[in-house]
Amino acid sequence: MKHYTGLFKTDDKALIYAIITDISERVANDKRMQLFAFAIEESPVAIMISSADFNIQYVNKKFSELYGYDYADVFGQHVSILSVPDAYETQYSGIRESLENNDGWIGTVQLKRKNEKLLWADVVMSVHRNVSGNVQMHITYSLDVSDRVKMVQELIDAKNKAEEMVKLKSDFLAAMSHELRTPFIGIMGSAEVLRDELENEDLSEFADIIFTSAKRMQTTLEKILLISDLDHTDTNIRFRKVDLRSVFSKIISENRTIAEHKGLTFEVNLNFEGIEFISDQDYLLYTVGNIIQNAVIYTQVGKVKITGEAIKVNSESGISITVSDTGIGIPEDKQHLIWEEFRQISEGQTRNYEGTGLGLAIAKRCIEKLKGTISLKSTYGVGSEFTIKIPSHELDEVV
Repeated sequence: MKHYTGLFKTDDKALIYAIITDISERVANDKRMQLFAFAIEESPVAIMISSADFNIQYVNKKFSELYGYDYADVFGQHVSILSVPDAYETQYSGIRESLENNDGWIGTVQLKRKNEKLLWADVVMSVHRNVSGNVQMHITYSLDVSDRVKMVQELIDAKNKAEEMVKLKSDFLAAMSHELRTPFIGIMGSAEVLRDELENEDLSEFADIIFTSAKRMQTTLEKILLISDLDHTDTNIRFRKVDLRSVFSKIISENRTIAEHKGLTFEVNLNFEGIEFISDQDYLLYTVGNIIQNAVIYTQVGKVKITGEAIKVNSESGISITVSDTGIGIPEDKQHLIWEEFRQISEGQTRNYEGTGLGLAIAKRCIEKLKGTISLKSTYGVGSEFTIKIPSHELDEVV
């Protein structure tokens, strides 16, 4: 309470009066103002208050720590004291427009300290208007995010460098494909002639080893070159009419001999009657051939079964091919690995089967390029079943 007393005299009397005022609300407001002032001054965020003309009226302690200016240094100065040389007009024209139209602005800008060093800051600006709607002040909050901006830029640079290296690798392999393929043709051709013509069985066997080894190396090379081809976003997919009978005849013939040599039952049931199938024949050959080849390789006893039929894929004509086997199967917790490049169920120097671990990864990517799907059902020790579904495309369609 606040009180005031006084003496009032009349002709014959002296009167004492008192005025008592309840100032509880004012005291409470003063305490709140002190609390607000303390919170602003001790805020971990730099705070600056400027006039309607952007002349600085107040800065808190964090502002001084961040920018190096004391209050006396900046009082009455224009906010452009913080701007990067020659950048104020271009950098802040959009900010001023946003403040005028939206009473606020949020963004990340580069600012200048007193020592001329630059920093990146997240900035929030708001406008305070009087009852008449006129601007009284601008309140600016800023937080140093230089480390974050640097980290983001480093990530962008690393990403760009990685993409550049991938492109260089792909371009190199694409350019060198002819140079890499030609020697194998010569080696395999010569070895095949020697194998067939030599009368000495030992030498003929050596020639056969050369041919087999070169063939294996060529297969690995083809996979690596196909990976390079798939890495290009502008991969040239050629959609043409595919003679399914001819394609599957070639694939079946190559794998039936190997399967029967291993004592496996090789069962084929294909029915593609009535469909005109348009796709990329090379991708189709590789994909289906790889799945069937894997079934034969990983099956030691029992059978490999191939079924195929014409179906609808997303309301479009297409084909479905299922390859099942009684092979080693794939443990459920490792089934996701088979689609990854260079991964096999059995890995390391003690692995049970040879190979690069590229086959299924490439097959899946080829199928995806053709807008198809591949799925797996497998039980470890019992066998596996792969189902491929590929839609027919338009001639010369671009995907």
